[in-house]
Amino acid sequence: MTAPAVPTRVGRSVLLRRWPTWLGVALIVPLVATGLLTEFAEGIVVSAVIYWIWGAVRGQLWRPGWLTLETAGVAGFGAVTLAALSMNPGPARYLLAAGWLAHAGWDIAHHRADRIVPRWYAECCAVVDVLLAAAIVVLPAS
Repeated sequence: MTAPAVPTRVGRSVLLRRWPTWLGVALIVPLVATGLLTEFAEGIVVSAVIYWIWGAVRGQLWRPGWLTLETAGVAGFGAVTLAALSMNPGPARYLLAAGWLAHAGWDIAHHRADRIVPRWYAECCAVVDVLLAAAIVVLPAS
């Protein structure tokens, strides 16, 4: 019987291409482990505003329809934030988790469109959002 093969060049290539995914994991693990970010309601709207700012800096926000779309995103995620902040902590956790999952969908849409933010950023942000949503639901409330 032979020893397990060292990852092939193709396997290493796939891992290297997914560096934004690994960055997202590296960013979220210490924040969740320390309890610093598991219920950060304002983070959802902050994440949407970052897209707005980045799109303006990159000059893509001014393309037809994009300013309206990004503004609707900020308003929608802002509404989730306000609703979560006005609720009892128990139900608010689930609304926050849903908001983070919705933002992951927002990230995926931007990744596919290759607009507003760089693709690597959208991928990294989607990973952070999904892991954060899972942490909010799974970890005990603080």
